[in-house]
Amino acid sequence: MRAFESPFLGQSYEDIRAWLEGHKHPNFGELTFTILDEDTIKNKTCRVGYTMDDDKMLLTDFYANVYIRVPMEMCTLSWDEEELVRTGKLFNRQYTENGLKETSDQE
Repeated sequence: MRAFESPFLGQSYEDIRAWLEGHKHPNFGELTFTILDEDTIKNKTCRVGYTMDDDKMLLTDFYANVYIRVPMEMCTLSWDEEELVRTGKLFNRQYTENGLKETSDQE
């Protein structure tokens, strides 16, 4: 991949969400977006934002970012169902695997 400078550098969460709202495309996720910033480099975490609400944010690792965004986009998982939204707690691979284990144990 060639080097490039992101057009979102220095923009706030609100700026990015507003840009996404104005640039919808059928092949582009419309409900969620990922923010990669200084915390990504320092802590190996990223944040998942939600375009339909001003302050819904989920802190994830890279594995959980991919894991959570697909069901959020497909509306098979609701932001209101996810207990770690707005908590600042890390939604990571271990959390997802524990959740899958608990689900399979209940079946």
